[in-house]
Amino acid sequence: MLAPEDTLRLNVLISTCVAIRIDIYKLVVVGLTENKKEQTITLNPSGDSTKTIQAVQKLLVSKILGSMGGYPSYLKRWSRMGQVAQVT
Repeated sequence: MLAPEDTLRLNVLISTCVAIRIDIYKLVVVGLTENKKEQTITLNPSGDSTKTIQAVQKLLVSKILGSMGGYPSYLKRWSRMGQVAQVT
């Protein structure tokens, strides 16, 4: 679950940036603006950091792709044949 402040900051980042990157180790979301400047958001996890990262990914996918449920499965790694391995 994301804190309300994190949700607000991510929504602003989505509307103002052309590219977004998540650093899962530092718990930081970085956006690149049209002027080639970086905007950084430090996440404030209320519990497990893995759940926070998954919530950020779900929010980004739902806002960008317009799907309510987010991406159907989280990608663990790509196989040689181009198939996707699902996390279970």
